[in-house]
Amino acid sequence: MATHWGTTDSTPVCKLLDNGTWSPTLRWPACHLAIWEDILMIRVGGSRTDIPIWMGSKTGNLPPKAGWNFLRVHKPLVSWKGWAWDPVQTPRHSYTTWLALLDKLPTLQRLQKQGLLHSTQCPLCFRGSDEVHHLFFKCGYSSFIWLSLLSKLGLPRAIC
Repeated sequence: MATHWGTTDSTPVCKLLDNGTWSPTLRWPACHLAIWEDILMIRVGGSRTDIPIWMGSKTGNLPPKAGWNFLRVHKPLVSWKGWAWDPVQTPRHSYTTWLALLDKLPTLQRLQKQGLLHSTQCPLCFRGSDEVHHLFFKCGYSSFIWLSLLSKLGLPRAIC
């Protein structure tokens, strides 16, 4: 059984109260303090039976999608969303594509900026620096792969 705020999922609301107000012993995750402040504003009756109702739906049930959309930070859609998160792609590849498009791949260069490494030399060719553009296009190793692939597809052209 999952626990939240020092309770279990089956704990009735009346057990979270102390003399008609919310118990000061409840623990709430710091990331949801704004929600907790809203909850503290709700006046609760004492001895009535608890009935959980989600006001955002006609049935009163809370679908996971609605809960997630309530909690998450909403940001504008990006033009490459459909391309990166194509349902035909393997999820692991979608995730790597997404990180690359956000320039968040854990390259040696990024790890060095975080103070975790001292060298940023490319681990494939040991010549260039380990950054996304070099790893995917400029490195002799990746250039060979791209040129071979383009040749097999009948698209002979230079790599950028």
